[in-house]
Amino acid sequence: MRQAQRQRADELHDAREIQSRLLPKSIPQVKDYEIAAMTQQLRYVGGDFYDVVRISQTQTALCIADVSGKGMPAALLMSSLQAALRPLMWDTQSPRELCRRLNHILCEIAPVGKFVSFFYAVLDSKDNRLTYCNAGHNACELNAAGAVLGQFPDWVYEQSEVQLRPGDMLTMFTDGLIDACDRDDEPFGEDRLLSIARENRTAGADGLKTLLMRAASEHCGGRFQDDATMIVLRAV
Repeated sequence: MRQAQRQRADELHDAREIQSRLLPKSIPQVKDYEIAAMTQQLRYVGGDFYDVVRISQTQTALCIADVSGKGMPAALLMSSLQAALRPLMWDTQSPRELCRRLNHILCEIAPVGKFVSFFYAVLDSKDNRLTYCNAGHNACELNAAGAVLGQFPDWVYEQSEVQLRPGDMLTMFTDGLIDACDRDDEPFGEDRLLSIARENRTAGADGLKTLLMRAASEHCGGRFQDDATMIVLRAV
């Protein structure tokens, strides 16, 4: 029994190590912008994913995803998402087309009932334009709505764009952050997140990331019920 438990612990440790290598080791520096990101896993492995990739001299791709479920099944689907996503990012697809192609791939491999909410954006730092597609992820104020990935193979995705000005800030997050509940089962919530973000607009991307994660942790007493991940983009 002890040997089996030790083997199980070793397997979980190795899985966590492999999964951590799928997340970016560093965030690209983009002129006139700040970008910060972090993730907090509920278990040894999880289903949250984010990436920030410079895909050209003036374009940077940012994405965040949340796989349904928890633990090893979610981690395996997250790994499949990452493997399928990277080639599409380098192929400089539009956000809408990237989501369409990624959805086709995940519809073929995702188990019944499993899906991925996904937000993908391309920042053009020359034109100060953010073009994005939202596939069933937390919308907040950027919609361009579409279905989650891995469920509807023929879904036609939309995309939209927004012009960025100095001081503008974009916060991307998974529902583990806003669904973190206190002892009375009251969630941290989007309203509280937005209020903190607006009150700390000058904190910078890294500062705001830390403030929001700390506020959510204090709200739930450090007892997150799901993986919590965040990317903050700020025009300076």
